[in-house]
Parts: sequence; structure tokens; C-alpha cells
Amino acid sequence: AKMFFDVADFDFLLEHVVGPAQGTGKLGGKSSGVLLAEKIIKEEMKKDKVLKDIAFPKSWYLTSDSILSFIHYNDLDETSHVKYLDPIEIRQEQPFLEQIFKHSSFPYEIVEGLRRIIRDFKDRPIIVRSSSLLEDNFGYAFSGKYKSLFVPNLGTEEERLHALMDAIAEVYASTFSPDPIEYRRERGLLDFNEEMGILIQEVVGTQVGPYFTPTFAGVAFSRNEFRWSPRISREDGMIRIVPGLGTRAVDRMGNDYPILIS
Repeated sequence: AKMFFDVADFDFLLEHVVGPAQGTGKLGGKSSGVLLAEKIIKEEMKKDKVLKDIAFPKSWYLTSDSILSFIHYNDLDETSHVKYLDPIEIRQEQPFLEQIFKHSSFPYEIVEGLRRIIRDFKDRPIIVRSSSLLEDNFGYAFSGKYKSLFVPNLGTEEERLHALMDAIAEVYASTFSPDPIEYRRERGLLDFNEEMGILIQEVVGTQVGPYFTPTFAGVAFSRNEFRWSPRISREDGMIRIVPGLGTRAVDRMGNDYPILIS
């Protein structure tokens, strides 16, 4: 990060950050990782003509302390004790908790910030992605533990704003889901105050009839631990690529259809 970021980069970034008026929150692991990857690729683009056509989706960031502001605003402070319950109890409580979050309201300054986001994206479909402080951390993966939600972004401005807030509330509620809590318990992170930032991005794709979807999506690995031929070296890396939104690139199924490229 020290090699690729300079102070001027934060000018543009801060114009795309939404959070509490007196907030001091972070962007979270996923947002930081995406920003750093973008900066590294942009530097490489100056030297390598092969990369010249790479584009980056329009992104907005909701700071990690926005969830604390949301919880205090709706008097939901006791939800932080859910993580200490028995796993079976957590599983039973989760649907109820999710509905409470989805029927809660956001502080005024965050609503106005989200309205700016809706106006900026116009009628492009968007994806609301979790970006917790523990996500993409050294030693902890957390990939697939929290929700990311696709929002069609159709209708009037008020309808689109409501759909965006509904998706954000659902991502917030996923902080108290059984899977991430169990994962944290196994790694001794239960007492860590988990804050959830949000990364809101334009979905890159094409409308085909009533559907809107990317042509393909995937995950790139710098090392290949799944060598299907002696000619393939571990250091060559691997791409796992799938049609559409890319959920199958991370959530593996038995009879799936990914393409693996060394």
C-alpha cells in the first residue's frame, strides 16, 4: 500500500465515502483490497499494453462505523450479545433478527448519502457487498461468510433508495449469522468488536431479455494447488472462471460447470 498509494488518491476516494457525520470508521477488508488491487493494476497498465482495456466498476463505500450508528439509532445495542449464544439458538434467532434490521431506519445523514449513491448509479444494477474489518485479513479468509446482495435498481428514486437500504440492512444482519460467528469462535475472535463496512458497486454486464448479467466472472489464484498434469507448475497460478455473476466461482457444487485455466 505504501508503494502504490499517495495522499492525492484520497481526494477522489473521500467523494465516494458515506458514513456518520462525526464518524471515524474504516472501509473494511474487501474495499481496501479492491482499492489496492486497482492501484497496482493501474500502475502496471502504464507499462504493459496487454492490460490497456481493463476497466474498473464505479464504487461507493459505507464506513464500518455506520453499522454502530444504525444499531444505536434503532436501540438495538443488545444484538451484540447474540454471538455468545449457543449455535442452535443463533440459528433460530437469525431470521427474526434479520427482519428487525430490515424494518429499522437509517440516520438522516446516511439516508442522504445513500440518495447521492442512487443518483450517481442512475438505473444501473448494483451489488451491495460486505466489507468487514476481519474480511480479507492476514490469517483469516471469511470469504462467503457474509452476504452480498444484487439490487436491480429499478423504479422511482424512493423505491430504489428503499431497496438499497433494505439490502444494506440485510448485509448488516449477516454479521450475526451462525457461520461467521462459528468461524470467529474457532479462531478466538469472538470478543473482537466486528464492524461491517459496505462496498457498493455497479454490476458490469449486459441485458439479455429480462435478465442482466455479466458474460463471465472468476477467481484468479497466484498458486495452483490443483495440478492436473505434470507439465503444470504450482507457481503458474490458476483461473477458475464461470458464466454469469460468479457465485459458482467461490461456492463450489458437485456437478458444476467451472472452467479451470492454468
